[in-house]
Amino acid sequence: MKHLSKFFFGIILFLIFICVSKTSAFADSDFETSYSSIYYVSENGIVDGRQDITIRNLTDNKYVSQYSMTVGSVDLSNIKVSDNFGSIAPNIEKGNNFTKIGIEFNNNVVGLNKEIDLKVSYQTPDFAIVKGQVLEVNVPSIARKDDLGDYKLSLYVPLKFGKPSFISPQPDSQQQTGDKTVYNFSHNTLLKNDSVFAAFGETQYFDFTFEYHLNNPNKLPTRTEISLPPDTAFQIVHYNSISPEPERIYVDDDDNWMAEYIVPPEESLTVKALGWAEIFLEPKNELKANPLDSLEKQRYLVKQRYWEKDSPEIQKLTESIKNPEDAYNFVVQSLEYDYERLNKSFVRLGALEALKNKESALCTEFSDLLVAILRAAGIPAREINGYAYTSNDKLRPLSLKQDVLHSWVEYYDENKELWVPIDPTWGNTTGGMDFFNKLDLSHFVFVRHGLESEYPYPAGSYSDEAKEKNIFVEFSEKGNADKNIQISNNLPLEDVAGLPIKGKIYIKNVGNTAYHSKKAVLSTNGTSKEFDISVLPPYGAFEIPVSFSTKWTDDKPQIISLQFDDKISAFEVKVVPFYQYLFKNIVNELKNLPASLKGYLTGIPFI
Repeated sequence: MKHLSKFFFGIILFLIFICVSKTSAFADSDFETSYSSIYYVSENGIVDGRQDITIRNLTDNKYVSQYSMTVGSVDLSNIKVSDNFGSIAPNIEKGNNFTKIGIEFNNNVVGLNKEIDLKVSYQTPDFAIVKGQVLEVNVPSIARKDDLGDYKLSLYVPLKFGKPSFISPQPDSQQQTGDKTVYNFSHNTLLKNDSVFAAFGETQYFDFTFEYHLNNPNKLPTRTEISLPPDTAFQIVHYNSISPEPERIYVDDDDNWMAEYIVPPEESLTVKALGWAEIFLEPKNELKANPLDSLEKQRYLVKQRYWEKDSPEIQKLTESIKNPEDAYNFVVQSLEYDYERLNKSFVRLGALEALKNKESALCTEFSDLLVAILRAAGIPAREINGYAYTSNDKLRPLSLKQDVLHSWVEYYDENKELWVPIDPTWGNTTGGMDFFNKLDLSHFVFVRHGLESEYPYPAGSYSDEAKEKNIFVEFSEKGNADKNIQISNNLPLEDVAGLPIKGKIYIKNVGNTAYHSKKAVLSTNGTSKEFDISVLPPYGAFEIPVSFSTKWTDDKPQIISLQFDDKISAFEVKVVPFYQYLFKNIVNELKNLPASLKGYLTGIPFI
């Protein structure tokens, strides 16, 4: 089910000073500017923004005659401007991802402590997004803060969305006004933050259909594999169907879910996966991967193709990098997104080339450079490929050519024992919106690249040239999470006393939802053994080896039981003494003899 979706973006304000004397140069200290920003969010995600700006003259012989305001949105409407002396017709200039509002004041105000009161209002769909019952709001702080007098911001949000599940920074006060809750932010609070981000609703839901086109041109059958979007600390993926069913599903060392298939010789195979996903703002403890030990951390610090972390150029950058946020800010501020490259054949440049071509970056260059810098600084990092929803590809571009996918980064936080997702590309293209401290509900992980920089391939890259799209994702309501397992075995029905009983018990996930951090308890002969299962994906199976000894004197059935989650299955193996087992088998063999041989052995003449 598709829902109305609007995206948010940044805003940058700056003053252009025009002096009376052409030879005069004005400093920021000549004027003091105060801002009062108000944002009214409607139920459909449209934001009415208003900036009340007061410019106070700190001199007696200079004045401001022009003002320029750049809003990070190409979709502004109902733009209205006025000053102390009346309305003003603004000059509107649209760029790739911004709208510039040029303002010529009606009169010049000269004199110490004289003020110009400027009011700018507009509507935009780019500061809020409504997804079903979930609302995200990201309203900007002011970029220029060196000449500020007072600064405050008020955010009006409809009561129907309830309390915020996340809000940063914390408001200084809040109150209810009519059908809206007002969140107020003070001067000191705003100076420490680049934006105000709030989420109302903790979870986003996506329906998806993925198609994987596999081709085997060889004369022999080929075993191949595809990657299925996995669970992460921030998402759960439910698979209602995978057709045809894979030979097996396993979890690789990067926690990717890999499905194996055998493609017949000189044939093609199309795999279709359908399901729904939950995306969370806050990590779920039960979904967190096991903490990285020292050896595992080292594996996420080595160089790889595209992550030239040992190069002198990247090593030098680490001199000023003290933490992950420093690395993130450097990449966001240093690279420039190249929209022209979107129309050309995709070539992944890598970290070193990104440094040499800072004005020609796509999401892969932002991600590769950040991964390389983090690794060079001793911070485990990896690249993520996946789906990221955007309603405006100028504000939030998607760079990967495989079915318009996106790339971002995860770094490992040792204190939280958590892989933390961050998006340097959108941090850049949205004018500095904060995609470091909190990722939004629009990023859907398809595959992780940590131990290798290029493999596995994400969903959407197993393409059919005849089809333009192979992934289909849309907003939805919460679906049905079905947990169900099937326990089977290949144990013998009967065995000989004194000999070990051997076999396997299989736990197969036949539901649409994975099991995490579970134990399987095998009980035999009054003893038990535990098996840790970190994750059991849908369609996945776990094998438990069974081997236990019996006594020569045993003559009763042996019960083997397995407990997994809330299900207990018991299997019986009949144990018989050796002489009974031997006699029984002799009798069975005799029964299977030809009639002529049976007669000979029983003394009946052969006819």
